[in-house]
Amino acid sequence: MNKKLMAANWKMYKTREDAAKTAKGMVHSIGMLPENREVLIFPPFTSLSSVHSSLVGKRFFSLGGQNFYPEKEGAFTGEISPLMLLECGCTYGLVGHSERRHVLGENDELISRKVSFGLEQGLKIVFCIGETLDERKAGLLEEVLARQIEQGLAQVERELEPERAGLGHRHRGGGRDRRHRRGPRPGPRTARSPLYSGRIRAHSLWRKRQARQQRRNHLP
Repeated sequence: MNKKLMAANWKMYKTREDAAKTAKGMVHSIGMLPENREVLIFPPFTSLSSVHSSLVGKRFFSLGGQNFYPEKEGAFTGEISPLMLLECGCTYGLVGHSERRHVLGENDELISRKVSFGLEQGLKIVFCIGETLDERKAGLLEEVLARQIEQGLAQVERELEPERAGLGHRHRGGGRDRRHRRGPRPGPRTARSPLYSGRIRAHSLWRKRQARQQRRNHLP
């Protein structure tokens, strides 16, 4: 069963106490959900254990790491491995976020390594893509999204099951990072909205890539 995933990325906010309090508040406020819904929280690394304690036994809630390095261990100062995230109770890893791409300089090759390695190590992956405002104005939306999908998944050899990886499209504009928290609205407004049209194109490209992978897997 495909689930609708609602994710909260807390970025570099909240102490351990604040994070645990917020997580408990979310659990209390949300309560029961339909079986096809899942709430995913990405707290700072320092708060993973405290948030995990707040989510134990809450079957509609999951925990994820905001980042990881594509190695089991090693001399990688300031990094964290998928195994360390799993040990903290994480089931998801976030890859390709706009701040990792545009602020910290992660390229498609590194992102591809992360996606592939994270899946190999047992994490589910939320794979983020998205164009900058300048790229959108230049008419490069589809070119940028297609490149990020193809290169970001280049090292994933097998077909991606829906429950193992999800796509997040981000349109960056007006100095803020805006994410899609819901699907396209009905009516003419959908066609005029660059935010929703970008989301539709992103998921269309994702489906095309998955279809090509399926055809390759069934070749004799």
